[in-house]
Amino acid sequence: MNTIRHSVLIILLIFAMFLSDISAYEYQKWDLPYAAKLRIGKGTVSNVEFSSDGNRLIVLSSIGIWIYDAHTGVELDLIPVNLYEAIGVSPNAQMYVERSSDHTVKVRSISDRSVMATLEGDNSDLHYVRFNLKENIIASDIGGEIRIWDISTGKLNTSIDLETDWIHDVVLSPDGTKLVSISNDVDHRVLQLWDVFTGSHIITLTKYAQNIRNIVFSTDSNTIISGSGNTVQIWEGSSGKRTLNFWTPDFSKIAVSPDGNKIVTSGYKGIDFWDMANGEHIMKLDPLRWGSHSIAFSPDGRFLAGGGSSELFVWDVDSGDRKLSISGHLKGVASIAIDPNGKLLASSDLYNIHLWDSNTGEFKQMIYGSGRYSIHWNLVFSPDGNTLGSIDYGAIRLWDIVSNTQIATIYKWFGHGQDWLSTSSIGYKSFAFSPDGQYIASGHSDHTIHLWYKGRTYIDALEGHTDAVSSIAFFHGNRNLVSGSNDGTVRLWDLDSRSSIETLTEHTDAVNCIALNRDESIVASGSDDNSIILRDTVSGNSKIIQTDHTDGVHILKFSNDGKTLVSCGHYVDPTIQIWDVTNEILISNITAHSYGGFVDFTSDGKTLITGSRDGTIIFWDYNLLISDDVETLRLAEDANGDGVVNLQDLIFVASQYGQVGDENTADVNGDGVINIADILLVAAALPNEHSAPSLYHSSDKVLNAKVVEQWLDQAQQINTNLPKFKTGINILTDLLASLRPDKTVLLSNYPNPFNPETWIPYQLSEQVDVTIRIYSTDGRMIRTLALGNQSAGLYQNHSRAAYWDGKNESGEPVASGLYYYTLTAGNYIETRRMVIRK
Repeated sequence: MNTIRHSVLIILLIFAMFLSDISAYEYQKWDLPYAAKLRIGKGTVSNVEFSSDGNRLIVLSSIGIWIYDAHTGVELDLIPVNLYEAIGVSPNAQMYVERSSDHTVKVRSISDRSVMATLEGDNSDLHYVRFNLKENIIASDIGGEIRIWDISTGKLNTSIDLETDWIHDVVLSPDGTKLVSISNDVDHRVLQLWDVFTGSHIITLTKYAQNIRNIVFSTDSNTIISGSGNTVQIWEGSSGKRTLNFWTPDFSKIAVSPDGNKIVTSGYKGIDFWDMANGEHIMKLDPLRWGSHSIAFSPDGRFLAGGGSSELFVWDVDSGDRKLSISGHLKGVASIAIDPNGKLLASSDLYNIHLWDSNTGEFKQMIYGSGRYSIHWNLVFSPDGNTLGSIDYGAIRLWDIVSNTQIATIYKWFGHGQDWLSTSSIGYKSFAFSPDGQYIASGHSDHTIHLWYKGRTYIDALEGHTDAVSSIAFFHGNRNLVSGSNDGTVRLWDLDSRSSIETLTEHTDAVNCIALNRDESIVASGSDDNSIILRDTVSGNSKIIQTDHTDGVHILKFSNDGKTLVSCGHYVDPTIQIWDVTNEILISNITAHSYGGFVDFTSDGKTLITGSRDGTIIFWDYNLLISDDVETLRLAEDANGDGVVNLQDLIFVASQYGQVGDENTADVNGDGVINIADILLVAAALPNEHSAPSLYHSSDKVLNAKVVEQWLDQAQQINTNLPKFKTGINILTDLLASLRPDKTVLLSNYPNPFNPETWIPYQLSEQVDVTIRIYSTDGRMIRTLALGNQSAGLYQNHSRAAYWDGKNESGEPVASGLYYYTLTAGNYIETRRMVIRK
């Protein structure tokens, strides 16, 4: 209990003060789905942005939006948004755009995830957005039409029909008055400039933009920089004239420094700085291994962030030195396997094999691949756990786990002492160790199965399949083998006679995977026909499960007791399904990943581990996943029903405090009334794995020091020795301490710059009268916000921070420029500055 209390206290304190000193792996337990215990990996990096004050780095990944401290790299928050749902983050990192499953597109606040606007129209084909915060607009294309919406209302302001079936990209100018587009016109691309407000065509820059892949405006809103192939072109928007053209090593993204003097290009060969005036090369930064898919300058231009796939860095622009390296993002997982001893989890990606502790998820070591584009898939441990095998571009590589070295490579055998280095399309597709570890059977694209002694001595080939052999499994005793093939058949083999003894033809398409249950009484096969066939090896009878997979069944794994079977879809089908083998019914459907997955069980069978090409590995409580009564197992303390018990449940119960009636999930103890007993039960259930983002996004109209203090007063009046109630009181005591700041502080307003409104956050260490006054640069008072007597606590989100609508005492909007705001809280006085841009 002390450990839980201590962990919760630390987390709450840190996020309440917007600081972070969390355990290096605490983020692995943020925003997990129901029954999940741990997540390795933060997803692959696709976009980076700095916040408007330069203090936060916002990273869009395949599993959501990560928020980092831009100076330390510490994780501050995760907004769990599916890869297909998050389609853009604003340049000031204050909002993001989300496409829902019903195809509605919403603008949400990053600070509290509230909906700021819903974009008008049918936006089912919307895949990206471009922001302009000065004019408060968003632009994108739907088919051959450019659309421009108002961010505040979601109203469609302008639509431009380009009379084409494909638009490659659109970008808004910094002043919000112009838009540049790349579109198709018959047999080539066209680069054009448009008026944002009228939708009228201004000028065509070029009709031969065939290779242009990326465009940005410079800070003057007239200069346009485009990239095509290995060249960068600079255009004058008013005349359409190309003013500069220079070569770059390779090209993926472009960024312009805030002062407009430098262009940065990124690609697989590095990040290069160029002089905007003459195109001369200034500096080169080391390349990211997989290329930088996104680059962004900090608002003051001092730092550059770059991210791509598994890498995320921040550099000092003046020196070129790397200031920060943020770890935790992984490339897409290509395979996973757990060693027979139950201690190690192996995972592979496009370059390396990683070893993790299979119980805690702690990283242990890395096994390096054979080359930059090595794809290590179909990981298999030897029965003793000392050797790990992988298929890499059609060759089988064997690794010694103890020495971390490659000990053998198996290529296709042609006889006569010759080996042949196969390619990814012509080589081994599957392999398996025999139960005693003495033999390896490997399935090849040439339709044969090769037998090897200890991975070094070639024995023979089994012939019979008419297409590539996709999967193999040994029976105990080493005398029999079962294989699946792209020819749609499953074959049983006698290894003594080297012959096929039975061919199963129930599938109607390629067989992708084979699995044996522990007592080898069932052979399961999965196919591109989306079915699983269960073959009883004693009776010879078969049962067919028609799955809900949409792109074939590609992975099968029996549970340790053989009662259930787990199946995985392919790349575009992220579902992982769990089947009751006896009754052939679906027990559970896991949809936590963004891409197709891989699965394995820990040695005790209690944990299912899933990996995905979205760059994450998730540890699941298997008993919860397969429960017949999920609602019963779902804790009553999970009052809001989101699958986890966290501070949001505490807020949910508190919001209905005092209500009576049956069937209200806020009534945790089921006594017909929502009261302090329900609060204490939820507080007691807060485990150390539920993290600070819950507090960070909490509505502190409900959760604040005054309210928690009242809860504690009521709790002390309960005459009970129930351990849960005592634990709840202790947690509430810790929570109260975290909600009472040590000192009064005035914080930076947001957004800043702003137009036409802003919020001014602060925190109070004691109950005092609070006033905020806004002044012009010449000292004239513009507006007084008398906030009255307020208790100690945090006043930081939209619901509690001071709000200014950008108007003076007479109700007139003030002009653009620099202003100052002063907080007076008792004897405390502090002044900060803010900017209005219109």
